[in-house]
Formats: sequence, C-alpha cells, structure tokens
Amino acid sequence: MPLAQHSNVLQLGVLAVALLLNFACIGHFFTSEFVLGTFTPRHNFLYDFIYFVIGGIIYLCKEELIKIVSNKKWLFLILSIICAILYMLIPNNPYIFTIKTTILFAVWLIYAIGTEGKILNNRFTTFMSSISMEIYLSHMIIFRLLEKVNLLNLTPNSACNYIIVVVITLAGTVGFVFVIKKVFEYAKEIYNKKRVSNTN
Repeated sequence: MPLAQHSNVLQLGVLAVALLLNFACIGHFFTSEFVLGTFTPRHNFLYDFIYFVIGGIIYLCKEELIKIVSNKKWLFLILSIICAILYMLIPNNPYIFTIKTTILFAVWLIYAIGTEGKILNNRFTTFMSSISMEIYLSHMIIFRLLEKVNLLNLTPNSACNYIIVVVITLAGTVGFVFVIKKVFEYAKEIYNKKRVSNTN
C-alpha cells in the first residue's frame, strides 16, 4: 500500500474511533448510572475528541484542500451555506448532533483555509492562524479555569453566556500563548548565547 493511501486509511480509522468514543459516551458513560444531572457532555475531552481529530486531519491535508477549494470557491461557499441551513433544520438528538456538528465544522473550516477574500484573510486572521495550533491545544486550560471560578453562567441568558465565555476564552488563550511563546523565545536566546560563549 502506498504511503499516502496508508496515511488516509489511518486517518479514517482514527476518525471512526473518535466517533465511536463519542457515541459510547452518549449511550453509556453519560447516563445517570455514571454522572450527575448537572453534568455537561461538551466539557469532556473524550466526547469532544471527534472535533479534535477532524481538525487535525484537515490540518494534515490542508495543502491538497487549498488547491481543491481555490478552484471551486463558489461551490464550497454554497455547500457551506447549505450545511449551515441543514444544521438548523435537522431535528436534534445526541447522535445526530455530533454528526451534523462535525460535518458543519469540517465544511466551514475547509472553505476558510481555501479562500483568499478579505473577510477570512486579513491581518487579524493571519495572526490568529499563525498561533492556531497553540490555541487549539491550550484553549481548554483557559476554559477550565473559567469553569473553576464560576464564570460560565454570568447572566440568566444562555446565548449571552456563550458569547461571553467564547470572548474571554479566546482572549485568555491568545494572551497565554503569547506569554508562553515569549518565555520560550527568551529561554532559547539565553541558551544560544551560552552555547556560543562555551564554544569560544
């Protein structure tokens, strides 16, 4: 089997496992036998692992996806809009929610990385994309911190709470990533200076 084909099979296998984990959480582990009534599935990494995996697969295939989308921008835009409309129209149950959210997330992400318009490609998005992997890996730390200090439900309105949490989490994560990068850059600079002085 060629290496590229083997990689594709492996990615699909990991995606299938992530989907099975999500369904196992819904159907077995997140029942009253294991969790309290106040439990929120979206706060569990195993449940959300499917979104982590699909994001990782898209990242690994981004060069090929950019070539495909750049030649068919309008087709992918229409597809993205249709998926968004269907997402709102299709009735919810826990299993369908996972499938339609994964599809919507994947389609919009693929469209975003394959276009060059000012809306999705500007100084802000360029900066965010330069630290996107760091944000992807560390945002849950900030979210958990907000959860611990009871900042997830500041208002009686769930939509307002969602917007507030997203803004604070994103701002906190960007700040956290910026500080960590500066610390590593400083440490690397000190290490290089010591290395040069030792060689002399």
